[in-house]
Amino acid sequence: MNEPKISVVMPVWNGERYLRETVNSVLAQSFGDFELIIVDDGSTDSTPAILSSYQDRRLRVFRLDHLDLVGVLRYGMALARAEWVTRHDADDISHPLRFEKQWRAIQQRPSVVLVYTDFEMIGEAGHMQDPGRFPRSRALVAMKLCYLNPLAQSTLLFRRTVYEQVGGYDPREIRAEDYSLLGKLVEAGDCIGVVEPLLRYRVHAASDSRTKAALVRQHATEIAIRHSCQFMQLSEEEGTRAFGVLAMAPEKRVWSEWFWFLRHCVPRLRWKSAELYTWLGWQTLKVLRSNGGGGS
Repeated sequence: MNEPKISVVMPVWNGERYLRETVNSVLAQSFGDFELIIVDDGSTDSTPAILSSYQDRRLRVFRLDHLDLVGVLRYGMALARAEWVTRHDADDISHPLRFEKQWRAIQQRPSVVLVYTDFEMIGEAGHMQDPGRFPRSRALVAMKLCYLNPLAQSTLLFRRTVYEQVGGYDPREIRAEDYSLLGKLVEAGDCIGVVEPLLRYRVHAASDSRTKAALVRQHATEIAIRHSCQFMQLSEEEGTRAFGVLAMAPEKRVWSEWFWFLRHCVPRLRWKSAELYTWLGWQTLKVLRSNGGGGS
């Protein structure tokens, strides 16, 4: 059997509500050279029946006892046969041209390790919420990683060999494993952002980000500080301070702290781009306006 060009890994647990729509969005891709690996983590609803109804040869289904999400992801990734892999959550919807356009971007810049896309957010009933905004350059991705996760995990298409080299999903980063992995991929090589919303990212009451918000915030804060130290070559104390500045809304930032960040941290960021400096300029303008011109 020939190896596919893309492996799609989809973990699912009791996902009957959105699963068929999600699977159909993957199988309907205009770019057909892929495998879809679905790891059913011991579902007790109609998930197994939904999966057994498909006859598509590109679909490979595996069933485990109920484990933690990171364990399921690592299991699924180990089964991937393609060089390019993507994790696709079982409630997100991919645009029919998503894989085709990401693959085209790879062909234009073969040295990249990560290709991602813009996305739209939808709620429980499928209605549109505020559109997601994402950075276009490695420099701004890295900067934003120092205080939040700027990309939707299901849009990421990355090299499997690089994923393995950086250690993959970290079992210690439960509930923030995607944030941690993205930082490691950005560290490992260049990336491309496809400037089109090619994924519908679903936010609903049952998602981990809602049900385990406190734990997610704790792990995310630790990872953000680590990124600040790593990408801007800061001490832990400086990284913590930088995170505090970045995580604060621009209109609430104190000018002296923002000026410290611009003078002490930005020059140390390992990657630069016009997009980064444009973003910093807008942030600075907002801080100046809220501080009455920068005198406080």
